[in-house]
Amino acid sequence: MKNKDTKLFDKRIYQRSINLGLIKKEDFQKFVSDLPDSTENAQAVDLTLLLENPIPEIQETPEKHKENSSESVETNDSY
Repeated sequence: MKNKDTKLFDKRIYQRSINLGLIKKEDFQKFVSDLPDSTENAQAVDLTLLLENPIPEIQETPEKHKENSSESVETNDSY
């Protein structure tokens, strides 16, 4: 793998790059295996607070719903 554009290895599009013949599957596997291990940069996240106090669902008021409905849209059909 010589000087391939690293954008071709982006996890969102690598399969397309392989299908188009821009990279080989072996090149992708080598690219991934050569990535540095960044485990030391990881941070633990405590989800206890979120699990104990879930985010309430947003309730629309009837007035707000009416404002967003097509009934409140005024049209001018005279051209």
